[in-house]
Amino acid sequence: MGVIEDFSRKFKGVTFPYPTMVAGGIVKTADHAQRLIAADTMFEWGSFTTDESLGNGGRDYFAAYNGHELDFTLNSIGLTNPGMKYAEQHGPELCLRARDSGLTFWINVSGQSVFDTVALIKRAIAAGFEIITVNGSCPNKADKANQGRAMPILCYDTDATSELFETLETEVGPTKAIILWKISAGMPQPTLEHNIRLVAKSSVMNGIVTCNTVPNGFDLLPDGKPAIQTDNGIIRGGVGGPAIFPIVLGHVHSSATILKDASKIVIGTGGVNSADRIRTMKRTGAFLTQMNSAFREAGEDPTFIRDDILRHLAEEV
Repeated sequence: MGVIEDFSRKFKGVTFPYPTMVAGGIVKTADHAQRLIAADTMFEWGSFTTDESLGNGGRDYFAAYNGHELDFTLNSIGLTNPGMKYAEQHGPELCLRARDSGLTFWINVSGQSVFDTVALIKRAIAAGFEIITVNGSCPNKADKANQGRAMPILCYDTDATSELFETLETEVGPTKAIILWKISAGMPQPTLEHNIRLVAKSSVMNGIVTCNTVPNGFDLLPDGKPAIQTDNGIIRGGVGGPAIFPIVLGHVHSSATILKDASKIVIGTGGVNSADRIRTMKRTGAFLTQMNSAFREAGEDPTFIRDDILRHLAEEV
């Protein structure tokens, strides 16, 4: 495809050839990653948890259509996770393959507590990943006050996020890697701004990815059964797809406004499914964009972003 000059940009010496990519959560195996690299497609690899997981199983993804148009999706993160050791084993070779293809290579790590998250970031840096997305949309399972109840999502837990960022300052500090903080969509404005301002002040985090899904979505199938129904009883999922695009634009605008003088970048994700929406994200202040639901609904075709999205952008330049 080559670089689309009007959209190619650099940050911390790294060139990003395209304005959009596949968001984390889909591409987890080395074979799948190699297929996307061969198709000139940028993507977040992961997300990876510390330990291997078999996922939730069952019906863990649902797409709702209005006629022929995708309305929204629900996703309970039911994909198998091969774990961080797998990422360390295969990551260096994949990084080289991506560089040889003129692509950046991202890893997405998902800690389940402040301690776990810091450990994963350190391991990703040591493994040589040049871009690390830290998924703050994971349950903070170390919060003992919530034992027996639903755990708070890390980015919603203002005390935990403050502790995480303080710990990163002392245990990690500035690094050559680009490290990004990924948050959930639909956060209350004070909580959102708390996260953004932590990124603005951080010497470790270089930007924010907004957003992951809106937590706790629910829908029923025509037979009255929950649209999400996993082997371990989960019936709610994160809401993604076109329906959350206005929410995400609001988060991107808030992030770009606060971070504009902090030399930090904003990655916009959520509801991106066309060249026009990429342009809207860019005008709102996004450095780059990501897509997840659109890629899944395209059958996870490695050529989808290149042929269906980037060519439309190139034709409009």
